[in-house]
Amino acid sequence: MVVAPRSMSQTPACQVALAALEAGLSVLPIKPDGSKQPAVSGWKNYQQFCPSVEEVETWFRHPHRGLAVVTGYVSGGLVALDFDDPKTFEAWRKLIRCNAGLQALYEFLAEGYEEKTPKGGRHILFRCPEAFQKERRPGNQKLALRPVPPPQRFETLVETREEGGLIIIDPSRGAVHPNGKPYVRLRGSVSTIRTISAVEREQLYASLKTLDEAPELVKVEPARVFQSRPGSWTPRVSVPGERPGDLFMADPINTWESLLVGWDISEPALNAAGYLERYLRHPGKAGPGPNCTLNADGTDRLFCFSPSVGLPMGRYFTKFEFFAYWFWGGDIAAAVRALVEQGYTTRKKG
Repeated sequence: MVVAPRSMSQTPACQVALAALEAGLSVLPIKPDGSKQPAVSGWKNYQQFCPSVEEVETWFRHPHRGLAVVTGYVSGGLVALDFDDPKTFEAWRKLIRCNAGLQALYEFLAEGYEEKTPKGGRHILFRCPEAFQKERRPGNQKLALRPVPPPQRFETLVETREEGGLIIIDPSRGAVHPNGKPYVRLRGSVSTIRTISAVEREQLYASLKTLDEAPELVKVEPARVFQSRPGSWTPRVSVPGERPGDLFMADPINTWESLLVGWDISEPALNAAGYLERYLRHPGKAGPGPNCTLNADGTDRLFCFSPSVGLPMGRYFTKFEFFAYWFWGGDIAAAVRALVEQGYTTRKKG
């Protein structure tokens, strides 16, 4: 794309945005209100195509707007590594010093584009077109997490911005970030972003995943496979109790392991509240780290703290509630009927 020469009347953000556009990057203006949100409606269209020069010049007439680049296929397979804080970045630097190949790869990428974030972390931008030629392009990934007290459960140490993502860059400053500090480019520019292979990308990610502090999870493979629809269960005799859900939970055959087939689960570990807690990751989740816990409050309930699971976030679930939401989409009445059909009732037939 041919971009008109920079004008002295253009804001610094506009000048960098035009340079990025010329380098084949899709760009967006960011609101100067600490929200880190794009300042244009329908911004996801620019995940499919780059804006025009005229659009960019119009967007960045506002002197306080920040600048973001759209990651993924539209920007030539652009990837952004986001280190949340300086300690995490320095821990990784120390780790790779004993690996000449990784150290050389870091230097190569940093010379292309490295910046300091308002929190003291780092952004490293690079391209990996090879990874974005597949039918399923890689989305944003959390590469390393650290457990923290409720309700957040985990904080992100290192993550990527890939297909569907964006990353705020220099010269964004002022109210663009909640703490009011600037993004500061340290090396390279939007015109010198480096390109690496898919193999090098995976080597890089593998080194970053070693910083992950989340508990190790193993896939649940119980002896009794819980089917996706209770209609295939073997009917059983009713057990004492009242409501079908109560009867279901009172039946010792219905363990959490029987409900969580295909999930990844950690060994129990004593939490800060003094309870044996386990961490869970739902089937199909990309990247490391759990998104649910068991028994965090000592009541043998599942707690969901991530929207990606498909369960209502920020609440606890009994076994019956989990059964109703996970297998019946939250239709309590349908879940109850299914349990009654399988013998979880005190009513006599006839």
